[in-house]
Amino acid sequence: MRVLALCLLLLCVPAQAQQMTVTTVLVCDTPTQIERFIELGGNKAAIELVNDEMKLEKNSCIISKLAFFKGEKVGQVTNSAGSFDIVEITVFGSIKDNMTTMLKHSRPGYTLIHSEVKA
Repeated sequence: MRVLALCLLLLCVPAQAQQMTVTTVLVCDTPTQIERFIELGGNKAAIELVNDEMKLEKNSCIISKLAFFKGEKVGQVTNSAGSFDIVEITVFGSIKDNMTTMLKHSRPGYTLIHSEVKA
């Protein structure tokens, strides 16, 4: 009975609308990998180095055109280009050659969102 009451209560709580973002982004498996990417220079070579450090998971960090929902800010990093928020994302699909491939199961990941440009 308590489970039923809880389920009914959750149905009455208004859902927050989320906007799906479709763009080309860096996505990594963990916030630590994002931080390491910035430490190593924030470029393509840095992605390769982060992936090499992971050894077991070749594509821990990738740049790809993805469909995703933004989640919570989990950290912040700074480099010569400015400050960036590390944001959790939920990936629902990938886009290649104007074709969208939806994932059977959404995939969590982390990306960078520019928060402040250095002058």
